[in-house]
Amino acid sequence: MKILKSAITIILTIIIASSCAAIAGASVKAITESILITQYKEKRISINAAQDCEYSAKALGRVTVTTENSGVRGGKATFLITANKTTGTLPSMVTITENNDVTVATKTVRTYKVMVKAPTQTKFKTIRLSKGSNLVGALKNLGYTEKYTLKIKNSKIVKQVKSRTRLYSETHQMMTFDTYKNGSTTAGVYVKDTKVGTVTIEVGNYKPYIDLTNNTLIMKYNPHGRAEDLYDETITDQLRNYDASRHDKLTFRTDSNYIRYSQRALYPFTTKRTGKTSITILDKNKPITTINVNIVKGTMAEVYKNNLGGETDADFLNYDDFIHVSYGEETFDLADKIHTVVLNNSRKRTSCSKDNYTITGKSPDASVATIDNNGIIHAGFKAYTTSSINIRYTIKFTDGSSYTGTFYLGFD
Repeated sequence: MKILKSAITIILTIIIASSCAAIAGASVKAITESILITQYKEKRISINAAQDCEYSAKALGRVTVTTENSGVRGGKATFLITANKTTGTLPSMVTITENNDVTVATKTVRTYKVMVKAPTQTKFKTIRLSKGSNLVGALKNLGYTEKYTLKIKNSKIVKQVKSRTRLYSETHQMMTFDTYKNGSTTAGVYVKDTKVGTVTIEVGNYKPYIDLTNNTLIMKYNPHGRAEDLYDETITDQLRNYDASRHDKLTFRTDSNYIRYSQRALYPFTTKRTGKTSITILDKNKPITTINVNIVKGTMAEVYKNNLGGETDADFLNYDDFIHVSYGEETFDLADKIHTVVLNNSRKRTSCSKDNYTITGKSPDASVATIDNNGIIHAGFKAYTTSSINIRYTIKFTDGSSYTGTFYLGFD
């Protein structure tokens, strides 16, 4: 009997140790790829990965590489490559290694030959400002990881005030200016010491304005719950030519038939119906400008996506989600958790009945766990020797939309 137990132990160890190669796919044979990136921009790379393994990256040459997320997520290990200098004729190298926790073995699974090119010169959209101090302007963010600085040709018209720059948007890089007299000048746009383009700055009798196509903000409505994350900064980040020191003092006026506005709420704007309306931006109850709003129908999948998180840890899926196999548990009801925590939660103001959707799933390893047509996860015989698994699930809604995500389930 002791011999039989020892043999079983050895077999299980071999199975676990080999799971990296079996699940990761890309780790069976090292692959070499050539990639091209732009100076001061990020390049995201992902490889197939196994939950049982750890992955690390090393850069040689004029590039740097960092891990985007801690560990493996959704069967992928993701890294970000950046470079502050262009390469010559020889590429820089990035090597991805896989570390097997069981056998303590390390091997190279992917190598990248990286060439770095200089940024393309761009003509940026004209910045229009009135006369005054601390006025907000913006340049479109073209994916650079470093902030823009300007070399203004005529400083008697306008100066950039670097010390007062306090706003940042994912789509635009905000900056502030002091303006002295009406006129027009050009400026070189730089990322560190590299010129990436030019911009014209015009000073005149301009009012604050919203920098959106057709001055229209698209919002979403769904009767089953919040279909988007919309903060007050989402609107004020589009506001140009106003005193940046007043940013936190701004308030909003809405048509209550279409939009509910609560200044102290986490999500200040709640849509109430589809249609066209407007939002007025105020400073000390004085209107600054008005933005047109088109409220369109949001999908049920968007309702799900925008209600996954919450104010407490217990609101999140994957919080304390375990099958306690050591206590004799065998199943976990993923469908019920999705329903009660996300889709039918009074705190989140969601109200989807179970007739509004169906849930299907797929396990990467049936010997660890399976998921049935009712959304219930069943532990397999290897659950006793495995710490966790990623279950891929899809929710199909009756409005035709769908959401696919990864559910992390632990075993103890």
